[in-house]
Parts: sequence; structure tokens; C-alpha cells
Amino acid sequence: MPIVGYGQFSCEPNKEPRKLAASAKGDGAGLSLSTLMARVLLMFTIEFEREMKLSMAICGNVLRVTDDVGVRVRDLEELTGLAKAAVAVSVGFLERHGLAVVETAPKAGKQIRLKATGFVAQEAARKLVGEIEARWAVRFGADAVGVVKKQLRELVGDGSADGSPLFQGLTPHAGGWRAKVPRPRTLPHFPVVSHRGGYPDGS
Repeated sequence: MPIVGYGQFSCEPNKEPRKLAASAKGDGAGLSLSTLMARVLLMFTIEFEREMKLSMAICGNVLRVTDDVGVRVRDLEELTGLAKAAVAVSVGFLERHGLAVVETAPKAGKQIRLKATGFVAQEAARKLVGEIEARWAVRFGADAVGVVKKQLRELVGDGSADGSPLFQGLTPHAGGWRAKVPRPRTLPHFPVVSHRGGYPDGS
């Protein structure tokens, strides 16, 4: 999986994307399906982050579920499938870059609300994902892209604990610390794998 850095970018802004993707070259012979799919995800992410000032991880998770009414910060873990620390990083980044405001509301506690610039970024991210998909359909063939999308939809399902075949494979080892914390209710739309560990929720 892509490993996120500052701002949860998989493609660091000051580095040449081709160097980051060098290990993704080759025909993939002998590699596992999960490794091949991770390469596809990384290449898509690099293309996205070369054109967007926000990371795919922030756009696909916290920015996606935030609006101008206000979302309780404590609800973001359940809405996005991210761990508390990953949510905090995303919220802080959006606030520092003038895309959202964090306010304290009576009884509700801290809430995050998108500013006008945040809505522009939200829409730009949606549009860019569609544009990249269209480019890939031309570059690799519409049939090939269609097959991959169909198979991924079947694997991921609706992303929920009950409606996702992929989710069923994420049951933690009974003796590990993950088995002692509440089970998430949904998968992140984009995995937030940090340099500290390999969990897709950013923990």
C-alpha cells in the first residue's frame, strides 16, 4: 500500500513522481495480487497528487464526509473508518490550509465545517478522480479498466463490516492489541498506512 507522509501525501510534492514509482515498473510476474493492486493504487494516487494540492488520503476520507453544516470531529472515526490519530492529522491539515474551520458547539463538542475553499477542493477532487479514470480507459483500454473496477466493487462491497467481503479478512489476531479495541464499522475510502505501521486506518 502507499505509505503516507506529511499531509498524508503518498507522492511528496518536492520529489519526482517517477522516482517514487520506480519500483512499480516491470510486468509484475510472480507478484501477489495484493502487491499488484497496491501498485495500481499507488500509480493512480501519484497522478492524482501531481495535480491536486491535497492528498488522496485526505480527499477520499475526511474531506469527503465534511460539509458546511458541521460534522462532529468525534464522529469522523466512524464515518471514515480512520483511527483517531489519522483523523486529527486530516482535520488539522484542512484547518491550517484554510479549507475548514473547527468550532466548539454547545453539547456537540468540536465540529469541523468546510469553508467555500473547502467545497471547491471537494468538488475538484471528485472531478479529478473521474478525469483520471477516463485517461486510464484511453491509456489501458476501457475493457481492462472496467474489469478491474467491477472486481474491486465485488471485493470491497459497500465498505461496511457486514457488506464487504474484504472487511471480513481484516479480523485481528485474538492475542494482538487490535482485538482489544472497538472494531471499525467501515473501511477507509483510501488506506492511510503510516511509516509507523501497516494498518489501513492509520493506527
